[in-house]
Amino acid sequence: MDRCNIFTVEGGKDKFAEMVRVRALYNEKQKEIENSIQNAKVEIKKADGLISQTVNELATSFLMRRSKKESKYAFIEKLKKEKEAANAQIEELEEKISELRKETFGTTELPKLCFGRYPYKADGSEELVEWDVIRVKGDRALLLSVNIIDRMRYADELENTAWKDCRIRRWTNGYFYENAFSDVERDMILETEIANPGNTTYKTAASTNTRDFIFIPSVNDAYRFYNFDQDRIAVATEYAASKGIYINEETKGSYWWLRSNGGNMYNASTVNFEGYVFEYGFYVNNKEIGVRPALWISLA
Repeated sequence: MDRCNIFTVEGGKDKFAEMVRVRALYNEKQKEIENSIQNAKVEIKKADGLISQTVNELATSFLMRRSKKESKYAFIEKLKKEKEAANAQIEELEEKISELRKETFGTTELPKLCFGRYPYKADGSEELVEWDVIRVKGDRALLLSVNIIDRMRYADELENTAWKDCRIRRWTNGYFYENAFSDVERDMILETEIANPGNTTYKTAASTNTRDFIFIPSVNDAYRFYNFDQDRIAVATEYAASKGIYINEETKGSYWWLRSNGGNMYNASTVNFEGYVFEYGFYVNNKEIGVRPALWISLA
């Protein structure tokens, strides 16, 4: 990992906390721009569909009057100009993101916020864990690991399993919490009450609220944390890959667990390699899915 633009608690707790706040503000501004980019992409897709439809109409309507054909050709040209304008807008907005990064951080590269250490390389050697800032509330910040850091079953056996009883919860609040962080970092991690609502799509029952130091997102969280599928795509570390996690050749992304039960209590929901929230999920003892821990830390 390039250490030139890394912020850690070891490098100064106050400096780290300040960068977390700055990054949170930056993320909100970037999301606004990305919403506009996504709207422009929707317009391009819509125009492509209308162009294709109109071309087919022209190709199959041999008895179409000349005036109507001319009207349709003019319509196609209009759509092409709208596409050009939308593409130009996207370029402009992407440049705006670069300018925002330079203005905020002095470079187009985002700073890496690292907290804790965990095996990263295939041989098990450890590296700093990088986190995304989801939100800041007062003196508290919610972080989610950038990468899928490990491959793990949701539960050891195929059985009715809620978040409060699952293997991943024992790991996040046990081994990971106790071993991945320094004493100073561990003191910053806040025990938080975690809501575990049912799956409204498949009418799966709610689970008891839990108190966790570290957890994984729910279905609702996955939708709230990121607006678009592409932003939910997560890449597994070499360590997670070495343990047999599924990796998609095209996106390089992998599946990661959510703490919500899926189509039944034997399934847990996931996010797939394209960033799609797969609410029905997979059997809880699936061996090819990974973990992205989340936690609240104190910035005070």
